[in-house]
Amino acid sequence: ADNFNEFDDWTELFNPNAFEVDLSGSKITKGSYEWIIPNGTVINANSYLIFWNDNQTYQGNNHLNFKLQNVDDIIYLKTPSNKTIDSLHYVPTAKNESYGRYPNGTNTFMTFELPTPNEFNQSFNGIEDYQLQTKLKAYPNPVSEELYFNKTISFTLFDVLGKEIIKANHKNSIDVSNLDAGVYILKSTDKETLKIIVK
Repeated sequence: ADNFNEFDDWTELFNPNAFEVDLSGSKITKGSYEWIIPNGTVINANSYLIFWNDNQTYQGNNHLNFKLQNVDDIIYLKTPSNKTIDSLHYVPTAKNESYGRYPNGTNTFMTFELPTPNEFNQSFNGIEDYQLQTKLKAYPNPVSEELYFNKTISFTLFDVLGKEIIKANHKNSIDVSNLDAGVYILKSTDKETLKIIVK
């Protein structure tokens, strides 16, 4: 919720640098809409900044003069001289879902069933690149030794920070006995995603 306890659409910017970034005079644009970021707006190092797309600028310096529509669209971050810094081609999402980069700061995007504003994007769901995961299953899960799949897959296993842990091709099982306990994300080359819990 925003500072008025309203659950409006929002845009999140992430600064992956070890230094702060001054956004004074930069612009957030969508179609014919343009909003100039107020002077003194800074994103701290390795931090996030939320802007509310509610067309209620009177509510504060981080409230934009346009709303987001739940359609295929593009939103831009531009310099004061109108040079594109970054852009996001977003897609329609269900209520209370978000769309963004995963892992943070990369050029891969997905829908998040559990949005994490002002935090690292977490992939605890099965939607990626517009495709709904419906078939791939893994058992037992939670697992401590051998994890089995219901079909042969090629995949990459990531930890929750997006670090690649294991990459394998044409497997119907995986030995996880040497992994630390915790949550991992398995992504197949068929764009199916599973949350794996190692105990």
